[in-house]
Order: sequence, then structure tokens, then C-alpha cells
Amino acid sequence: MGKKRKDSDTALMGSLATTGRGAAYASQKIKPKDKVAIDFDGTLTAYDNHDALPPPPPLDGAREFLEKLQRAGKHVIVFTHRPVDQVVEWLRDNGMLDLVPGGVTNIKPEASAYLDDRAVRFEGDYKQAFKDLAKKERVRPWWR
Repeated sequence: MGKKRKDSDTALMGSLATTGRGAAYASQKIKPKDKVAIDFDGTLTAYDNHDALPPPPPLDGAREFLEKLQRAGKHVIVFTHRPVDQVVEWLRDNGMLDLVPGGVTNIKPEASAYLDDRAVRFEGDYKQAFKDLAKKERVRPWWR
């Protein structure tokens, strides 16, 4: 964490950080269907109770997954509850910042899909949603 941030990686208003190419992407019209939001802890890196500094190393295959999304034309956004600049620095230190053209945010971004280790899909039925949320195995993350 001792590295100095580049101005282009600085968090904006505490909620969004550019990737160094932010100006170029801001001028492009990204189709909503191409935006994919990926959770940070438990999805790109091991879950550590959100306390470890620096965050743990990338999960096996994380970089390759982001590269595959990029080749498929997807515009990746990373979302987190951690400080945005911490995640931007982690992505840069692990050689993945260029694979996240949508930047990093701590606000749920607009996207066509969300990849998260704790997600429960809502199918329009609140009774079923309650049952799904109450199922211990359903809300248990993959790493437990």
C-alpha cells in the first residue's frame, strides 16, 4: 500500500474511480447489455472479513476471467464496500486495472449482470424469495 496513486486512479467523490482510461470510456456509449458488475471480496479475491490490508491475492483464474470478459466485449465494473482507492490499488498491483474499464464503485452500478458470492436471485415471488433467503445453504457463500 506504500505506492503512490496516479491522478487517473484517484477515487472520485468516494464512490467511483477511473481506470486510467476513464476519459476515453466516458466518451463512448456503452450498451447496458454489455455492462457486467463484479463484486470484489469473495469473487475476485478471497473473502477475508473485509479487514485484511492489503486485501488477499487474486483467486485462481480471476485475471483470465476478466480477460475473457474483455474479449467478449463486456464492460467490467468492480463493486465493493471497501474504500474504492484500496481496490483500485489492488487491481493495479495485480495487473488487472486495465481489465476493469468501468472502474470501481461502492454504489451498485447499472449493469446487465451482477456476479457476487452472496447473491440470491429474485424471481418475482416474495414467498419464494423469503424461503430462498432462509435456506442456510442458499445464502452460504461458495468458500464456506
